[in-house]
Amino acid sequence: MTQPNESKYAGSGQGRFKRLRRVRRLDRLNKGDLIICVSHQFKAVNVARITGQGVTPDTRLAIFVDPNNPDQRRAPGDQEFCIHEFELGFASNAYYHTREPR
Repeated sequence: MTQPNESKYAGSGQGRFKRLRRVRRLDRLNKGDLIICVSHQFKAVNVARITGQGVTPDTRLAIFVDPNNPDQRRAPGDQEFCIHEFELGFASNAYYHTREPR
């Protein structure tokens, strides 16, 4: 399988954030953590902040943030979204640990 050309993907991008290891388990994500979200389905790359646990322990809530100022939402209308543990194995989406650049 060929790798998609992410340079043509939409979204706000990952800015100065670097991808670390891929997220394989949601219990490793805590409120306030930043992640890079890659959606091959929607051809988009974005940075998101974990805002808390979802309704069940195998979910996390997150919101897209501005990669140049991760304390602000990516866009005024952005809403929280839910990440489910079972999504982590799908090829259509990938989530990566990251941290704020120094």
